[in-house]
Amino acid sequence: MSKKTISDKSENVRDTILVEKKNNLEGQLSKCAEESKSKEKISKKKSPLIEVGSRVKIKANSKTYSGVQIANFVYNKTWIVKEVDGNRIVIDKDTSGKHSILTAIHKDNLILV
Repeated sequence: MSKKTISDKSENVRDTILVEKKNNLEGQLSKCAEESKSKEKISKKKSPLIEVGSRVKIKANSKTYSGVQIANFVYNKTWIVKEVDGNRIVIDKDTSGKHSILTAIHKDNLILV
């Protein structure tokens, strides 16, 4: 009878440990799911859109959409967006109207002013 009692106690302890591990894993999964939802909400926040007519500056050392180096004077000016096609943004005139470069640039290389 004592063997059965020890065996029963061992099974109860094992079951208790398994339940605790299961609860711990479920808690971790729940926490991961909450963190994932939180990150998703952050990434869904809309950044300002660059659209036709927007004023933008070009980030230093950026190149044209096709990879051509841009003249240095261009980085110091504010440009008006002429066309938007996905990530490809065409800028034309600067805000003074004195310069026109009619150049396509990747949107990641522009700063909305």
